Amino acid sequence: MAIAAFTLGVAQAATLKTTDFIAAPAHFNGFEDLPESSTYGPAYTEDGITVTQVNGEANDIWTTYTFWGAQGDRAWYPNGGDTGYTAITLQGGGQFGDVSFLAGSGYFADNLVLYYELALGGSVVQSGALDHTRLGHWVGFSGGGFDEIRLRDNSEPISSLTGGFNAFALDSIKVASPVPEPETYALMLAGLGVMGFVARRRRS
Repeated sequence: MAIAAFTLGVAQAATLKTTDFIAAPAHFNGFEDLPESSTYGPAYTEDGITVTQVNGEANDIWTTYTFWGAQGDRAWYPNGGDTGYTAITLQGGGQFGDVSFLAGSGYFADNLVLYYELALGGSVVQSGALDHTRLGHWVGFSGGGFDEIRLRDNSEPISSLTGGFNAFALDSIKVASPVPEPETYALMLAGLGVMGFVARRRRS
């Protein structure tokens, strides 16, 4: 599988994965609570993972289009394709650590391209493209440093938003324990400092 990645001004890039590398996810969105419908959207949250169809048809998700290789009875696919993209975020707005998902397409063709962007606070920090097939295959990212994943296939890169056609299909999102926010680290360090101060006072 050919891979191209571009990092935009970040100290450490997330690592692109093309295997099912998360054995015991902390959160899982398999879309199984979705209705049997092709008029659903544009957003859905399951087990703390939110998927949103951005700049596409607002209520045109085909939830039972699964014969591309999805798992279970439901998946996420813009019915007939659209000109938007699919965004994955955590419900609480935190950063991802490790994340993987099953990717497919509504295009009945070979030699497709999957474009992705990783964003933090609304700004793209990493982007790239990889070989993509209609049938389901695993894609993921490890190492953190982003709070949003944007995906579309066989068209222009996402940020161009030139109206290119997209038929990306998604299922089985796995998320490992999220990376704590910087504020969390600060609170932990402050707490340790207070505990150390109290322990010193008791010894004296």
